[in-house]
Amino acid sequence: VYSMTKPITGMAAMMLVEDGRLNLDDPLSKYIPAFKTMTVATSPDTSLATRPATTPITIRMLLTHTAGLGYSINVKGPLLKEY
Repeated sequence: VYSMTKPITGMAAMMLVEDGRLNLDDPLSKYIPAFKTMTVATSPDTSLATRPATTPITIRMLLTHTAGLGYSINVKGPLLKEY
């Protein structure tokens, strides 16, 4: 079964950009405050150790899948056990 959630979400985001209600370079935390203080896994294959992220996740990163958020289908090691 093919899901259309990604293209529909992308189109909705672009409509908000066109209307001036969303900026691709806005930090995600502007809309979801829980993403304000993010951390980065330092050795994801072997431990859950983290360090503070040096840049915030942006809307652009979410739409291009470059935010660094993992999915249970492509994660391994200790992080997979946490999922």
